[in-house]
Amino acid sequence: MDILKSSEDNMNEEDIYSSVPKDAIEPGFTEQKDKVLRLLKTNPKVFFNARVIAKTCGFPIRGTQVEVRNAITMLIEPDQQPIVSNAKGFAYTEDPNMIDFYARSLEERLAGLERRIRSVRKIYHKLLS
Repeated sequence: MDILKSSEDNMNEEDIYSSVPKDAIEPGFTEQKDKVLRLLKTNPKVFFNARVIAKTCGFPIRGTQVEVRNAITMLIEPDQQPIVSNAKGFAYTEDPNMIDFYARSLEERLAGLERRIRSVRKIYHKLLS
């Protein structure tokens, strides 16, 4: 049980799998987010990987490009920009078929995450007994 507690202490809302952190809106973030939108919008249906976006738009280039992913999340969720992603990267599109395909791929990923959650819960309960 102590192991679970210490692992829990190491987890926080701002890891790479979380939603946009509360402090994502910091000086310069909105400007960089706008640069991402301009890059994608001026090259519709062209996929850019996160590293290229980071380099082009002035984000730090490191690791999994969390700042770029946060900007993309902000563009999609509150800003309602038609941005899709796949293994090649991120793209701006006004093609409803691409948007639908992306939504279906997110649903498949969600189903996979739900399976993983059930497995992890089973492991958790097994460890407690």
